[in-house]
Parts: sequence; structure tokens; C-alpha cells
Amino acid sequence: MKPTLGGHPRTNSVAESGLGRREFLVFGSSAAAATLAFGPQMFAGVFADARALAIGFVPIEEIDGERGDAFDARLRVASRLRRGDRTFARKGAQVTIAGAAAGDAQRLLSFRPHYRLEDGRDIAVHAWSFTTSTSNASGPSRFVMPLDDQEKALRFSLVARSKQVVDGKPVDNVTNVALSLRHHEGAVKLVRGYYVIVPLFDEAEPRWSSYTLLRDKGNLVMHERYAGETRPVAREHVVLRVDHAA
Repeated sequence: MKPTLGGHPRTNSVAESGLGRREFLVFGSSAAAATLAFGPQMFAGVFADARALAIGFVPIEEIDGERGDAFDARLRVASRLRRGDRTFARKGAQVTIAGAAAGDAQRLLSFRPHYRLEDGRDIAVHAWSFTTSTSNASGPSRFVMPLDDQEKALRFSLVARSKQVVDGKPVDNVTNVALSLRHHEGAVKLVRGYYVIVPLFDEAEPRWSSYTLLRDKGNLVMHERYAGETRPVAREHVVLRVDHAA
């Protein structure tokens, strides 16, 4: 099947509202409903785990606009972004999980936006998940997200299955991700664009300039050219479309 160009993905109907602390809304796609996990301070001590993941970036206009060739829009290293877009501090962000790839190893299990309440509790919302027993993954989803008041950032976590086994069961590792208006170790700057988040596991950082974003089976995922053909990149990753909230 020939891959198609990108653009804003179709998601289920979204009725988005304000950006108050109690109005952090998540809208599932193929999942029946989002799950709120009221947990401990998952970000305590580690704001973002730069060494555990790689983040690529491409401006929204390059993917959503017309392209003469699919590879006219290529990814680049997100850490080279130098200045955040402060409009997000006023409007908040509309975040779309435009696509995700579980990969052959099936290590990537879920992607969770985070929000901090006034009492310090951390809310982790299951916005995308992969079920290893059935090999099923949820599709695109969209949600309005305010910036963390303290850090002026959007905070997320990736949950991946490690090779470590404890009491006969595999251990799930949590990796923190942050898109920020401020300078924080491990975080990248928050601007309008597509962010591609890749857990590194034991692999090398992606060759960003060799990749673009195209649709494959309804998901916007990384593609490369190989032997004259365009094909999806076979490794775990999540693609976020981040724009100003209306």
C-alpha cells in the first residue's frame, strides 16, 4: 500500500473547552475512555530523561502543506530549537497523537500526558496504549492541555517494557518527556510542530534527516527510502502534533 502524505489527522469528534486546572480533557480514539492515574510524583528528581530517548521535529506547515516530494519535509533534531513559543503560556496547547509505532520488539506500551494539581498530585492520563497480548494499538487521539504552572512545560511519560525480569515478570520502565518554554535539562523547546519521540533502548539515535512523516494504516509515522521504495521506519516511536489551543 502506497503511503500518503501527512496533514492533520482525522480523530473522533472533539468537544474541547477551557484550560482550567480541572478541565484537562483527553479524548480517546479507538479506546473506550481515557484512564486517569492519580500517582506519586513521577517527575520528582528527573524533569526529562534526555539520554533515554531521542526527539525529532518538523514544523506543522511542512507536513500539513503541499509537498512536491514526500521528502521535501525532513525531520531534524528537536534539541536544536532555541526559543519557545510563549503563546502557549496564554492559550495552552492542542496535542494530537498523530501516530505511533510499536515496532517488532513490542516494548512501547503506553504514552501518558501529565498534569499537576494544586495539592501536588500528578495525574497521568493513558492517551495511547499497545496491548502485547493482542498486538492491538489505539489510534490517534486529541486533547487540550495547559502548561504546567511551575515549569511552563507540557509533560509526558513513555512506558516501555524492559529486558529486566523481577519475580518472573517483566519490568516496565517510565521515561519522562518535556516540551518547555524554559531551559530545563533534558527538555526541548515548545513550539508549533510535529515532535517524534523515540525510546532509544539499546539503539542509536535516529538518522533524522533521512526520515519524513507519512501516513501508514491511518497513523502518521516515520518513513525512509530504501532501495528506491518508501517504507515505514521499523522502530518504536510516538508522533505528536502540537499547536495552539483555540
